[in-house]
Amino acid sequence: MSLDTSKLKTWVCENPEKCPSVRALGTQHGMSVHTLNKEFHRKKGVTLAKFIDDVRLEAVKQILLTTDRLCFDIACQFTKGREDVLSRWFKLRTGMTMREFRLKHGNHVSGSGGGGESLSEHELIPTLQTKIAN
Repeated sequence: MSLDTSKLKTWVCENPEKCPSVRALGTQHGMSVHTLNKEFHRKKGVTLAKFIDDVRLEAVKQILLTTDRLCFDIACQFTKGREDVLSRWFKLRTGMTMREFRLKHGNHVSGSGGGGESLSEHELIPTLQTKIAN
């Protein structure tokens, strides 16, 4: 079974918060995790796991910078409410907390309201297009 990496990349970029694990994607495509990562890497130069991680990180960053949503609300979107998981992952990847990132990079809203809207896939897609193009 041949892997259509272009379609897979587009779907991941359009659905960063819904993207299942590489294991689940492998099952959907009739491949083991190892084979799926290897095939994706062969065609795109990066493993699928790394690609998904990078897309999710970019999506979280965009939400932090363009909304005043609370970290907990973002965690509900990406990690089923596990703010601790999202916080550790974000700090590991960026070297700073989500609040520090938000303050450093320009969104100086208080973050207390949580009333900001989630980015639609149409708002996320332009920034993530470079991920698809590569």
